[in-house]
Amino acid sequence: RDPYLYIYDVPDYFNYGTMGALLGVQLAEIAAVGVKDQRQSTWDNWSLNKHGEMLQCLLRRRKLLGFPSFNPTTADKQQTHLLTLSVGARLAYSGLKNAFRRKSRTVKVFNDYWPEALRVFFTRFCLLWCSGSGKADPLTPRAKCILPLYNIEEFGELYECDVNSTGGPFCPT
Repeated sequence: RDPYLYIYDVPDYFNYGTMGALLGVQLAEIAAVGVKDQRQSTWDNWSLNKHGEMLQCLLRRRKLLGFPSFNPTTADKQQTHLLTLSVGARLAYSGLKNAFRRKSRTVKVFNDYWPEALRVFFTRFCLLWCSGSGKADPLTPRAKCILPLYNIEEFGELYECDVNSTGGPFCPT
């Protein structure tokens, strides 16, 4: 069953690109994927190391995409937001893919319609953060759209982005 918060008379990729992304970000915040969260004191060393690797990878990709340096006074908040948006986008994407695969019935139907579903999902995700303001709160609207999606391999494939020019392999989220 679909969550009650989703609109029933639109395709799943509309819902997952907006409500799914918002729910994914909330789940990421609950799981304390942010930077320097006291809830992480219960994490084992492997989890802490993987968390650090993921953050460093996202920061490298961010720099290679030409975004300016973080404001030193708000860097932790900006990094936390980048992490939670990236994990939230991945959760929403994974949810959409599972739902779409389940409802497609055949591989042919999935393959025929999946690229368009992805385009709508990625567009809706970006529209969610869209604003006429270039102000960072804690990230700019452009950064909120581009940085999480640029770490989803399927986004790069769909829009033929050059992975090597943007930091090599995708970061594990």
